[in-house]
Amino acid sequence: MKVKGYFWLSLGWTCAGLALTALVWHCAGALAARSPAEVTRFTTDSGVRVVFRQEPESPTVAMAVAVRTLPAEYRSAPGIGGVVASALFGANSNLSREGVARAIAYTGDGFQASWSAECAMVSCVTTPAAFSDAVWIVAQALKNADMDVETASQAVRNLLAAQAREASDPVAVGAQAARAKLFGGHPYGRPPLGTPDSIRRIPRQNLLSYYRFAYVPQRTVIAVCGNLDVERVRRVLSSHLVDYENQPPAHSRGTAAEDLPEPDGPAHLTATTTGTTAAVLAAYRTPGVASPRYPALRVLATLLGGGKGSRLFRSVRDARGVGYVVGADIYAFADAGVLYAFAEVAPRKDDPVFLERVEKLVVGTAESVLESPPTEAELERARRLAIGMHRAERQRGVDRAVALARAELLAGGWSADEALPARMAGVSLSDLTETAREVLTNRCVVVVRPDGTPPLR
Repeated sequence: MKVKGYFWLSLGWTCAGLALTALVWHCAGALAARSPAEVTRFTTDSGVRVVFRQEPESPTVAMAVAVRTLPAEYRSAPGIGGVVASALFGANSNLSREGVARAIAYTGDGFQASWSAECAMVSCVTTPAAFSDAVWIVAQALKNADMDVETASQAVRNLLAAQAREASDPVAVGAQAARAKLFGGHPYGRPPLGTPDSIRRIPRQNLLSYYRFAYVPQRTVIAVCGNLDVERVRRVLSSHLVDYENQPPAHSRGTAAEDLPEPDGPAHLTATTTGTTAAVLAAYRTPGVASPRYPALRVLATLLGGGKGSRLFRSVRDARGVGYVVGADIYAFADAGVLYAFAEVAPRKDDPVFLERVEKLVVGTAESVLESPPTEAELERARRLAIGMHRAERQRGVDRAVALARAELLAGGWSADEALPARMAGVSLSDLTETAREVLTNRCVVVVRPDGTPPLR
């Protein structure tokens, strides 16, 4: 999808695209037939929550570590959390930067770090034989990262390059402008990549301060998927994390719900991109991933913008021939989120009201469910596609581990992710229309133009 809630660091930053519809349907059927795996949850003596999904047929072991970083965001400049996450696998108190790199190469498929305003995620793929070594590497990153200058400098360069790429993407620019309007100064509204000024020349002490404040066992979840014995998983994790003893300060803030600003009414914003295309987004604030409304939100976004049968594709691309990319997506946090409907288009200098007409198309289509509820056939298509996309995104063991860790940390428990397909299948017409009436208010429209083009209004 075009708008994503996480930004990947490591050897570069990438953004996953929509799976082909045929692949989604194939994955929906194939994965639906898979027998349920056994899941065990326990807590280490140091306070880390662990979710283990036993997969006897898997030749590899996937591990994901999720850390709730939101409390540190209240006291830090935007983007510092991304630098810290990217620098976790530099030098530590036991190994040099080069020593860490050699240890990672020995364990298998490498380590990746991702980060959002509320959660840092580390993931890796290894073998059953190298599982203990991989856990040791992760434990050193959680407990003893040094934030050495060379690794941190490379992380800053990665983020600056990612900022430049995002500045050329009109949909990403518009999405950030909408979040800033809908969430104000709250961490949910700040640019996840930071700004050039916020991440350049960060003192090492600031990185260490963020790291020590955020990376504590009480805010850490580890998910493991693979062909291992649960007792081995318990023994290895407990052993390597025995001295993970950082404690969150008594005054730290751990939730976002009480700090979220109230929406202040409809808004119309303009922004610019360094790219050559324009975009129009209609954005609406939503409940978060832990909300009972979340399954209906996923189905609603799919109905509006999922695939060629969606309302946006049919009304904008098919009927009008407008837009390079059209769609809808949800940028979901734990306690809130944003539903976007968007169209990326080529600006027309000979047609000064072209973007205004695109805006009416996007807004009208996004809010069409208020006046024209879907038929049962349309709703069934959206339900099936949403379920298929969910399952297609969890084909690999590492994707399943990331999803389990994130659900345990942010959605009220690991089972929330595994239960989501069944909950989306149960979304009724009344569920969808009630959710639409609740969400499709206080609209925020963002029109993004390439630099140098005349204003829309």
